[in-house]
Amino acid sequence: MTYIFRKLFIYFLLFPAIASASSESELCEQYFLAGDFGKAVSVCQKAAEQGDADAQSTLGLMYYFGNTVPQDYKEAFKWYKKAAEQGDAHSQILIGQMYAAGEGVQKNINEAFVWFEKAAQQGDEGAKSWLKMMDYMGIVNTQDNESFERYKKAAEQGDTEAQLTLGVMYYSGDRVIQDYKEAFKWYKKAAERGNAGAQIVVGAMYYEGEGVQQNKQEAFVWVEKAAEQGDEGAQFQVGAMYYTGDGVKQDYKEAFKWYEKAAEQGNIEAQIKTGALNYRGIGIKQDKKEALKWFKKAAEQGDARAQDQVGLMYYMGDGVLQDEKLAYAWISLAVVNGVEDAVELRERIAKELTRQEIIEARKIAADIQKKIENQKTSQTTSAAPQITSSEPEIIGSGSGFIVTADGYTLTCYHVVNQANEIRVIVDDKKYQAQLVQADKHNDLALLKIEGHFQALAFAPRHAVDMGSDVFTIGYPNPILQGVNQKLTEGNINSLTGFQEGALRVS
Repeated sequence: MTYIFRKLFIYFLLFPAIASASSESELCEQYFLAGDFGKAVSVCQKAAEQGDADAQSTLGLMYYFGNTVPQDYKEAFKWYKKAAEQGDAHSQILIGQMYAAGEGVQKNINEAFVWFEKAAQQGDEGAKSWLKMMDYMGIVNTQDNESFERYKKAAEQGDTEAQLTLGVMYYSGDRVIQDYKEAFKWYKKAAERGNAGAQIVVGAMYYEGEGVQQNKQEAFVWVEKAAEQGDEGAQFQVGAMYYTGDGVKQDYKEAFKWYEKAAEQGNIEAQIKTGALNYRGIGIKQDKKEALKWFKKAAEQGDARAQDQVGLMYYMGDGVLQDEKLAYAWISLAVVNGVEDAVELRERIAKELTRQEIIEARKIAADIQKKIENQKTSQTTSAAPQITSSEPEIIGSGSGFIVTADGYTLTCYHVVNQANEIRVIVDDKKYQAQLVQADKHNDLALLKIEGHFQALAFAPRHAVDMGSDVFTIGYPNPILQGVNQKLTEGNINSLTGFQEGALRVS
């Protein structure tokens, strides 16, 4: 089990080196790190215009976030690109992200790929992660980056996958000007060849009138084709259209049939609908026992609405023998998962139970929740891409702060809890870390890496006031959210911690 810390750019720290800076480039960095953005702007501008890559990257960051200067993605892109063209790997990644998102420049996935690849060729692990993610999601193929023209040629020759890909490209504006009419044309060709995914999209485009004249009857025809191939989403949609009479003659019996097909495949919404129709006797003979079965299937997948319904049925003895402990357990889960209306019922049930029964009910709820979480973990694991690598698998990450020059590093305890191996990355270099001390109560862990580093400067405790503005820049879940910094702003809302205990700040 390995954990990784991405380098955190701590722009709000005050480093005691401003006075010794000897060039515009150094002054740019030091003023910026000290948070003196007013002075940093003019100094960074001058250094950037003289061709200093670090100053160009810093100036790009200031324009991106609007530090002192007005927020301007185009200007940020301009300066990032100047630094990227000089080989700055961090700026190359940022340029790739801006091309991918269409920030400050026209969206261009191919260009994003090019810049990520440049950074990856320098050994940047973040860039490599982006390329793997783009490959897995089918945005580009890092092994064979086929051009639009090649896809078009294959599509014209009748290749279903190429037709579907071309439809996606025209619909999203990827490598070609966005054109819903062209997208519909290629989706329909793939749909006519039996591709269920394309059939669903064609149905949706007919339904919404995207790229084709709106026609809900045609929409139903195409969605039904996908449903008949076993697609659970299409089966649910067909059930919904039969239930409301949308694009087809209303037929509750047919609605129930298709809802049940989707429910049997694990579709939560379909399970709830199937349960509701059984409960009310719509499209099928009323059967509350069967209704409870379907509500429980959805509830056991973590759906709060279904948990609330199951709890209510156990409390009322509706379709099942009355069981107030089970009712309390399921209602408690619904409350935890956000059903505010269930709070009053839970309190009412609690008054009817003994203290021991409440303890037992809570244990039942905890066991149910554990099963739900294990099921979700299992599904996530089975759905994850299998990447063969000599590197240990990274399954967790967090931000860390080097607090002494000789490598003592502070992070959260939950980040390293039960880790077999811990690595810290500083300036793209990996260091093996040892866990020195842990504080579970305050969720803190002290690590040690070997080397000499610039340490974090702490503000004195008495300098922190209630209501003070604060912000953080870090890398939450970099594998999913990307390797660009994420900014969060806020305020100091308390000077004390758990149960008004004073926070211990060294």
